[in-house]
Amino acid sequence: MATFPTLGRYDHGDLRGHRFSSDGNMRSPTTALLASLSLLTATSAQGVWLQQSPTNSPPARAMFGMTEVTLQNQVLMFGGEDFEQGGSTFGDTWIWDGTDWSNPATPTAPGAREGASMTYDIIRDRAVMFAGWTGGAYLNETWEWDGSSWTLIPTANAPQACDWTALAFDLGNSEVVQFGGHDWQAPGGVLNATWTYDGTNWTQHAVSGPSGRWGHAMVYDPNSGSVLLFGGSNGGNETWSWDGSAWTQLFPATTPPERRFHSMAYDPTRNTVVMVSGDWSTGGLNDVWEWDGTDWTQNTASGGPPSGYYLHGMAYDPASQQMLHHGGSNVPNRGGSSNETWTWIGNATNFATFSTYGSGCGEGSGSSFYEQFDGANPFDMANTMGWTMLPGTSGDYVIVQGFQPIVPPTTNSLTFGDDQVQQITLPFSFPYGNGNSTTDVWVDSNGSVSFASQNSDFTPTVAEFLNQAPRVAPLWGDLSPNVGGTIHAEVDQSNPAVFHITFTGVPEFGVASNLSDFQVSLEQSGIIEVKYGQVMLSTSLIGYTPGGGSPDPGSIDVSTLTSFQLGNDLPAIGLRSQTGSRPVLGSTFTLEVTEIPPTATAAALLISIFQIDPGADLGGIGMPGCSLYVGDSVPAPLVINGSIGSIGLPLPAGSSLAGANIYLQGAVIGVPNVQPLPVATTNGGIMRPDVN
Repeated sequence: MATFPTLGRYDHGDLRGHRFSSDGNMRSPTTALLASLSLLTATSAQGVWLQQSPTNSPPARAMFGMTEVTLQNQVLMFGGEDFEQGGSTFGDTWIWDGTDWSNPATPTAPGAREGASMTYDIIRDRAVMFAGWTGGAYLNETWEWDGSSWTLIPTANAPQACDWTALAFDLGNSEVVQFGGHDWQAPGGVLNATWTYDGTNWTQHAVSGPSGRWGHAMVYDPNSGSVLLFGGSNGGNETWSWDGSAWTQLFPATTPPERRFHSMAYDPTRNTVVMVSGDWSTGGLNDVWEWDGTDWTQNTASGGPPSGYYLHGMAYDPASQQMLHHGGSNVPNRGGSSNETWTWIGNATNFATFSTYGSGCGEGSGSSFYEQFDGANPFDMANTMGWTMLPGTSGDYVIVQGFQPIVPPTTNSLTFGDDQVQQITLPFSFPYGNGNSTTDVWVDSNGSVSFASQNSDFTPTVAEFLNQAPRVAPLWGDLSPNVGGTIHAEVDQSNPAVFHITFTGVPEFGVASNLSDFQVSLEQSGIIEVKYGQVMLSTSLIGYTPGGGSPDPGSIDVSTLTSFQLGNDLPAIGLRSQTGSRPVLGSTFTLEVTEIPPTATAAALLISIFQIDPGADLGGIGMPGCSLYVGDSVPAPLVINGSIGSIGLPLPAGSSLAGANIYLQGAVIGVPNVQPLPVATTNGGIMRPDVN
């Protein structure tokens, strides 16, 4: 039986000597251990954030539309942009049912867009979405969602095409209100028009009101019977109300800090409008404010999404009767995005919660690599160098620089039209990736070679590269072999264990004088070698990926790296609560450690009354990249089933533990990506038991 190294040992007072059963469940000594924590002083907070662990999650994104669909008992999300994927814009529909996300197939759907706005018309039971940016054009389409399908509404009039506008359903007047927005393609750029939508047509109102702005938020406030507007680009801390015919600026006694790209939603359980985070020139915000119809009050939050999130979505979740927060970005200049799902409980008195902090370790290095070239980063390896992939023993590769010249083709060229793929049979079985092999490759006229069937693609985007078929991209761009040049596929004349695919003098689409020469050679042993002659393609991507949703490792400069290693995309291990489980006193609270590798020999939960935040670096004891988030602790063994380890904590009834913070962390023995001590740790967890 494996023995855990001493990461932290709790041996104080009443906790000394308590034991855990071999099946991972805590018996009476452990119950006594938890009961003894009643000596702690309970902490109180007005509101609390709870991170959810859904089985399914949308890809990371920001700038999407999101609204509750109350009568359907769901929250609707559409579109957005994933900053991690090179600016990929989504056109997908996601539904939150209170515990999990689903991606329903719809007979019709809006096109991909970011910066669209949504609200819910409870009178007609329709979610309404307006505006957005496709990546090349602003939109003024009006779409409605009925709980299962989308419908494009043809209106005689419509507000100006834009993004980053705001919508709210004015319940008192039974119509949708739209104000402001952003359109840099039009004179002025910043909009200040007020429109209403009655389910059939849009009507503009010739009224004075807030200055033009974008990135603001609006919501209907039943307390005042009006639509509330706060913030935005040109009115960062202004509060306004719309009564159906006129705007009125409000001057509450307390005003939140300036912000844009925040979110607001009405919480019927507490009869208050909730406003969350946003950003301003001073940086990202992570505060929570509530509006009671007269004044703003800051709600002290416990835990919560990472600091400074903006461009996120928030809506009231009618299924769980909690506020739902999803996605967004917290990196300056829109450098990253999230797919985390959180819920907010505004009044956490006597409410049991579990939240997490920090991050786990044990992940493997990425299995993909790429570099993108364009006018700002021109191709820099022409006629000088290439790269070679040397296969390892467990699906990984070592990438080294190569300096071999292109082997001149000897056979007649293949006949390619523009944007075509040809399936080529190899003279041997070619091994690639993690135990895969193929006897056929698919050669795209646009400069990539796939190891599974794939359509031609002339748009070298990172998202397509990582999510489509496994492939090597010697020079993927928009090429036109139908205009000139040749493509060859043949066995090496001196070595039958090598197969060459060669592009010679192939022009760029629309620029016949931009010619490129390159070659990819596949060896029977699994070696992949890429060589370059002249390269004049203005926009391209090079690299290798196993595809199928491979994580994005970020672009690298291949020409400056003499060697680097690809891995197998093992994710970090993590600590979470089992879906639907909370630490309610008198019940069993179930925790899970996720992403346990098959090489693991044991896993445990560390239980402590001491928190370490930020975590203590464990690199000094042979666990690089790992951190310790709890002080002296007692380990409790987990039951491992596949990649999940679990443990049930029976919590004593009564109020002895109510409001006490108990700190938790998982640890796993036998994680090969942590060396020399093969032990990985999870993120930290805070269990706060209570009576309901």
